Amino acid sequence: MKNLRLYSEAEYEYVEVPVSFIDTFMPEASEEELKVYLYIKRALMDSSVLLSLQDMADLFDVTPKKVLQALTSWEKKGVLSLSWSDGELSGITLLKEKPASYASAGREPESRSSIAPAPAVPAREMPDNVMQLPKPEKKAAAPDVPMPTDLSVLDTDEQFAEILSLAEYLTKMPINWRMREALGTSYLLFDRDPDVVEYLIEYCVEQHRSSAAYILSVARGWKKEGLSDLQEIRDTTAARNHNVYSIKKAFGIRNRELVRDELDYIEKWLKLYDLPMVLEAIRRTMEQADKPSFKYADSIILAWAASGVKTLEDAEARDKEFHEEKNREKQQKEPHDPPVKKTAFHNFDERHTDYNALVRKLLES
Repeated sequence: MKNLRLYSEAEYEYVEVPVSFIDTFMPEASEEELKVYLYIKRALMDSSVLLSLQDMADLFDVTPKKVLQALTSWEKKGVLSLSWSDGELSGITLLKEKPASYASAGREPESRSSIAPAPAVPAREMPDNVMQLPKPEKKAAAPDVPMPTDLSVLDTDEQFAEILSLAEYLTKMPINWRMREALGTSYLLFDRDPDVVEYLIEYCVEQHRSSAAYILSVARGWKKEGLSDLQEIRDTTAARNHNVYSIKKAFGIRNRELVRDELDYIEKWLKLYDLPMVLEAIRRTMEQADKPSFKYADSIILAWAASGVKTLEDAEARDKEFHEEKNREKQQKEPHDPPVKKTAFHNFDERHTDYNALVRKLLES
C-alpha cells in the first residue's frame, strides 16, 4: 500500500478540536472515525510522519478497510478530502472552511445561556423491604509505568540495531518510526536487555498481532506485573498459553485463533477464579446452552462471583440449595389430590377380602 502524505489548509501548533465538530459530528461518529480524525490531526504536527492505511490499522487494531471507511465517511461530511493515484489513496487534506454539512445537519448548537438547567430531583429513600446491592469497593489504580522518552541514546547502540533487524525479519515488514519507537521504549523499559525484547517480538508474532501499538502494550503489561527478567516472563506467558489452550479445548475450538473479545473474557475470568473453576463453568455451558458461547459462560461466572462462590464445593452447595428451593416451590404450587367423590359406582362399602387366605384354607381342608 502507498504511503499517504498529509496536507492542510491551516497550520496547527497543537491538536485542536472545534466545538462545532463536537456538537455536530461527535454524537453520531463511530469509534474508528473519531480515532482516525484525531490521529490525523496529531500527525499534522510532525511533517516527517508518513501514514499508510496499514499503519493506522495496526495502531487501532482494525482492518485497513475500516480505516478507509472512516476516511470516506469524513469526506462525505466535508471534514476532509481524499486524493487518489493509480486507484490507491495517496493523500488526505483537512479542510479549513466550515463544512457545508454543518448547516445541512439541521441543528445549530444552542448557546450555553439558552440551555435551561435541569431541575434538581430530590433523592428518593428506598423502602426498608427493598434489598440493595452492596456498593463495590474502589480498588486503587495500578501505578502507571514510567515510560522512557529520550530514544536518541539508542542511535549508536549495536544491540538495538540487531533487535530492529530481527523485528524486520520476523514481522516481514520494514521498520517505520512507530515500530522503532515501540521497540526502543521496550528496550529501555527492561534495562536494555536484548533477550527480553527479542522474546517480546517472537511472542507477539506468535499471537498474530505484531503492530507497534500491541508490542508496546504487551511490554508495559509485563512491567506492570512486576516481571523483570526473561525467565519470569517465559514462565508467566507459558502459564497463560496453557490456560488459553485449555479453555479453547473445553469449548471445542481447534481450527482458529481466539478473537480479541474472547481473550478479554478469559482475562476477566482468570482474575476472578482459577482455571478449574473456569473449566467447570465452560462444562456447564456446553451441557446447558443450546448454542454454547463465551457470553453464556461469562453469565455463570458472574453469578458465582455475585453469590460468593469461591470453590467447586461452593458451586455444588449452591446448586443443591437451588434445586431444594425449586422443589419446595413446586410442592407448594402443586394442588393436593381432592377426595374421591362417590358416584353411582361408589354407593356401597368396598370389600377387603383376602383371597390368598381363602385359597390356603381350601387347600388345607
